[in-house]
Amino acid sequence: MAQVTKVDDRGRIKLSKSIAEPGNSVVIIDAETYFLGIPIERNPVPASGSWMKTTRDVQSLKKIAEYEASKDALARAKHHKQI
Repeated sequence: MAQVTKVDDRGRIKLSKSIAEPGNSVVIIDAETYFLGIPIERNPVPASGSWMKTTRDVQSLKKIAEYEASKDALARAKHHKQI
């Protein structure tokens, strides 16, 4: 399903309930001229068990994700000459 919506003056967008329930989390990926929104399950570990196999625990995965996110943020800031 697709939806067209406008961004308000505070940078917010409103999605229909058929796309996202109020309170749900979504990962927003900036892809230059567009962005992708990927919903996050309320309990992602069991939901991902059938397609994402790993022997690492949740804390280890969280540390890896935080490291990669900070590395990406630093690279983007340098690219945009913010630092």
